Amino acid sequence: MKVENFCGASPTPKSITIASSNLTFTNLWGYPRPKEFNCDYVEFDSVLLYGTSLTEAYTSDTFPYPLTVKYVITAPSGAVYTPTYTINNKSDFYLYLPVGTRDDLGVENGFREHRIPKEYGEWKIAAEVEMCGTTTAIPAVTATLYNPIEKRLCCASSR
Repeated sequence: MKVENFCGASPTPKSITIASSNLTFTNLWGYPRPKEFNCDYVEFDSVLLYGTSLTEAYTSDTFPYPLTVKYVITAPSGAVYTPTYTINNKSDFYLYLPVGTRDDLGVENGFREHRIPKEYGEWKIAAEVEMCGTTTAIPAVTATLYNPIEKRLCCASSR
């Protein structure tokens, strides 16, 4: 698709090529890093949702709004948390799911605002993306939150 851009310093039309027809969500980055937050909660660094043409769709503002991203976070105990973000316009990306330069969406604040209780052990994170009435399930990745005291004792005893 070609869009004429009449904005900018020059009144001459400028063509911008976009590829929103190829817009897909494919996978989560395999290394989200859980860590303790405020003693009682867990947060996750580097939760990145990848796809194709995400950066182009963001730059050209051609995402099909609304777009809903629901993360399905499973704690070691089996408890499930579902932080959900509905993106209604380009500004919402900046607030909730900033778009990276490698066709990825990051999670702002590592889910801190959801106050997910801390548990040590293996966590699973999956996602569901609803766009244009279709939901795409993104397979889970895993990460472990280690108890720092047990890890220190474990490592000290093996020396």
